[in-house]
Amino acid sequence: MSKARLLVASKTPAAQSALVAALEAAQYTLSSAGDVEQARAQIADSDLLLIDHDHLEADGLAFAAQLRTDASLKLPPLLHIAADLSGKAFHADDACLNASAQTPALLSMIAALLSARRAERLKDDFLSTVSHELRTPLNSILGWSDILMRQPRDADATQGLASIERNARLQAQMIADLLDASRMLAGRFEIELSPIDDLGFVIDGAIKSAAEAARPRQITITRQVEAGLPAVRGDSERLQQIVGNLLSNAIKFSAKGGSVGVDLRRDGDSLQISVSDSGRGIAADKLALLLSQARSGSGDKSRGGGLGLGLSIAVHLAELHRGSLAVHSDGIGKGARFTLRLPLAG
Repeated sequence: MSKARLLVASKTPAAQSALVAALEAAQYTLSSAGDVEQARAQIADSDLLLIDHDHLEADGLAFAAQLRTDASLKLPPLLHIAADLSGKAFHADDACLNASAQTPALLSMIAALLSARRAERLKDDFLSTVSHELRTPLNSILGWSDILMRQPRDADATQGLASIERNARLQAQMIADLLDASRMLAGRFEIELSPIDDLGFVIDGAIKSAAEAARPRQITITRQVEAGLPAVRGDSERLQQIVGNLLSNAIKFSAKGGSVGVDLRRDGDSLQISVSDSGRGIAADKLALLLSQARSGSGDKSRGGGLGLGLSIAVHLAELHRGSLAVHSDGIGKGARFTLRLPLAG
């Protein structure tokens, strides 16, 4: 089995580095980066990034933070090595080790981080395989239900076929949410940023997808889009996913015959998309915790339904777009409003 590829962030020449010497003796494949740009160029080919705080011109924590601002990067595990660890606020996902640690401790920590990374990859491969295997029969069910829905049939058959189709689509969405949640927790959620001149088009796509769930409950979806809005940078498919998740929640928690509204307007140096409903609302004691739970990935099935992942995914996607998601409710029985803010394209 070949050794892993380690990227060492350090300005110290390799020939003078005791750290590099120890890793070479352990037969790891090594490369080095003296600054963030060099690290960005090599990170995709690395299994682990070691940040040598004592031999960098830049602050090691700032070095890692700069890498994390680039949503397109798939960061490997990060290991910080410094002579003085006191007072340093490391990212929750990172590991750290005192520079005075003996070589066996260093190699043991590296082995543990690499083992966890391999386990994460195996889990992702497993989820991908399971997803494919589950989607294949679901696609067949959806295809045949669509064909049968086009044929003459009595009322009972119509109701039964509609139920089959609705539940098959629900299962397909759960599978997609599981895969997204796995990528999110592993830090490998990808978005492709490009200029979006018309966010109204994104909203229309989300409303069209949500209309099927709203129709049988006679829920009206209204749309208001301010004219002449500037562009934002974003991933239109993922932004539609955010709005779609918020619409899905709003529809689920609105009473039959209720209403859901989508509003797009400019607010200072950002655009905001608000999704509001006339449903059950959110109690004040739960309101404060809702988004923090979603941000941690714990979800809230009392608000999200299904696996409770939709809101967590929406929060994460908003942050990848350098935006934010906020929630407001006047209390139980008074509906709720979720607001997505996106910075204007610079």
